[in-house]
Amino acid sequence: MSGLILSGGNDIGEFEKRDSTEEFLYTWAKNNNKPILGICRGMQIIGVINSTELKQVKNHVDVNHSIISAFSVKQIRNSFHNYSLKNCPEGFEVLFYSEDGEIESIRHKTDRIFGIMWHPEREHPFLKEDLKMIRLIFND
Repeated sequence: MSGLILSGGNDIGEFEKRDSTEEFLYTWAKNNNKPILGICRGMQIIGVINSTELKQVKNHVDVNHSIISAFSVKQIRNSFHNYSLKNCPEGFEVLFYSEDGEIESIRHKTDRIFGIMWHPEREHPFLKEDLKMIRLIFND
């Protein structure tokens, strides 16, 4: 395996086998220096594994909204989630927030571990910025 994508889907806690399988895969990939990308639920599981709690959010399901980077770069992304990270996990930094202050993207400070709350696979055609990001994460 050359990298790991933790995909979106049901809420954490609904399917214990999925949760434990993803935790195993995350730990294996991290221990073997493989790049990891968590998409929506995948970012949430990265947060939970790294001791961050989730909190319920409103107005983040089936909408497009602005996300803002630390450098005040604004982008529009889709949103399909009921939960957000309560805070940034230790060892990570926030790349993007939503306009209402929710964490929309994180990255590990030293390892190639990234999380995004939007779904690049739901954009047709794919957004150039998302393709560039995925190439940067998974290409050596």
